[in-house]
Amino acid sequence: MLPCYVDGNPPPTVQWYHGGTEISASVPLTRTGSGEYTAEVVNSLGKSITSVNITVEYAPTFKENLLQISVPVGANVDLSCDAEGHPQPHLNWTCDGAHEKETTNHLYIGQIEHNMRCQCTASNYLHSATKEFIIVVVKPSTAVPPAAITTPEAVPQSACPVILTPAEVVVRFGDPLSINCSTSAANVEEIDFIVSFGKKQVEQPLSVSWAVEEVKEWAVNAECFVTLEQNQCSEMPNVIVYKTPDSVSVSADVTQEGAEMVLSCDVTNVAPLQALRVKWYRGNDMVQTEMFNDTSRTPDSAVSTFRTAVMREDNGVEFRCAAELHLGPNGPELVPTVTSSAYTAVVHYKPRIQGCSGHFRGVEGDITIDRLPCHVDGNPPPTVQWYHGGTEISASVPLTRTGSGEYTAEVVNSLGKSSTSVNITVEYAPVFNLESYTQEVYPGENVNLDCSAEGNPPPEISWEYAPADNAMVTGGRQKSIRITGATSTNAGVYVCVAKSKAGRVTRSVTLLMKGESSRVPPEVLWLLPFLLIIIILLVVLLYRTCKKKHGESRFVADRAKDGSDVSIPLTTKHKGVQA
Repeated sequence: MLPCYVDGNPPPTVQWYHGGTEISASVPLTRTGSGEYTAEVVNSLGKSITSVNITVEYAPTFKENLLQISVPVGANVDLSCDAEGHPQPHLNWTCDGAHEKETTNHLYIGQIEHNMRCQCTASNYLHSATKEFIIVVVKPSTAVPPAAITTPEAVPQSACPVILTPAEVVVRFGDPLSINCSTSAANVEEIDFIVSFGKKQVEQPLSVSWAVEEVKEWAVNAECFVTLEQNQCSEMPNVIVYKTPDSVSVSADVTQEGAEMVLSCDVTNVAPLQALRVKWYRGNDMVQTEMFNDTSRTPDSAVSTFRTAVMREDNGVEFRCAAELHLGPNGPELVPTVTSSAYTAVVHYKPRIQGCSGHFRGVEGDITIDRLPCHVDGNPPPTVQWYHGGTEISASVPLTRTGSGEYTAEVVNSLGKSSTSVNITVEYAPVFNLESYTQEVYPGENVNLDCSAEGNPPPEISWEYAPADNAMVTGGRQKSIRITGATSTNAGVYVCVAKSKAGRVTRSVTLLMKGESSRVPPEVLWLLPFLLIIIILLVVLLYRTCKKKHGESRFVADRAKDGSDVSIPLTTKHKGVQA
């Protein structure tokens, strides 16, 4: 009848276990069946295991529904209402039809003088049960030892002159125990301890002691009798034997957000249960205390339950329970305590994504979706899928300059889904439209050096060059250099710098000046043919002129002085002068 859902293909088999033993899931559980149950689900592909804690609730019951007690006149009576039930029953007492104020499992009646009829009614939301006590008062001459006198303190001498030292003892199971019994009466015939174990020793005529090296019984029944001349009376010490729990542990089921989480604190093998107090802690804060009314003296186990509504913030919160034995003023100075290990609450809740709505910027090649400040929360842990333009994308792939735009994340787990959108601008370093180059110019020319670059954000353009009076930077974001009437001082390297927060790049223009003598104006080039003809004519004329003036000579034969016709070397005659 548990709301367990089994899934598998091929259809699996399911076997439940309790205390390591196979059980049938269809058999109703009894009051002794509270505890942890484990299910093992198996098919040909594998197996799965889960555990649940079950608390079996039942109506109150008594071991005895009627008890008759005989006591002497003036005796003190302690009635015990040993009701069992879960949830722990509430107790009400009535005696002779009158309601008593006591609501615990003990009713103390002092110095009873007449017969009485008392009832203890135990009830919880399931049912109620009643135990009846018939108290018969007998005369002292009967000398019947009281059957149900369990007083924790010494009785006044007027009732029974027995002095127990101590009258109440709290002892740990296995520890030593020693009690002395004496009397203040003068007419004592005998004093003795009636015990089932341990050693007795008469210390003087009016005193006897009882010692136990190791207490190995849970119900210690010891009674000290005093025989007087006229009657006999006795007193029983109140011996409380305790034992701390073998283990204390917290368990709970996985709970969905908004539902009630039920935590169980299992305290095993502790005594006495009536002294047990379970304290619950959420973190370091105590949130609940539960007490138990079971009067059993032997070790038993108990379960304390803490219920709380949980939200997603409670996932991972630690809960602890502490089992304390409050044994009264005669107990240990430090309350015996065993604390459970911390139980970490598991709360399932729908997924959500936070912290990444809005607009984000990043540098190309460096920005990825999974580096955005997005916080994904959900239990079970959700899957996250990102989309851009309706297409699934990988959150770990760096974005490029074409990736600017809206991105949507879808977060999904078994309880639901959530989505969010962000706008991303991908920034990238500046890129020039042209590479570096060299330009030659003539002196006096006007020169424009342009520079433009693309980038996101748009870059700032600047020039680095040797300043000159005839060079000026113009333009806005895309800047140019204007050189008017270039001279040799303008020759050099002009560096264009494009800079943004995404990066910085440069390109250069090398300006060279051509020599001044090598320049021939265009109009001169048209005159060159004519000049060449004129030069040729001039050369011819000069040649002819020189020939006439310098190149005409005559050769005559001179006679010998003696008048002979003997020839002599000819000489040149220039301007009538013989050489």
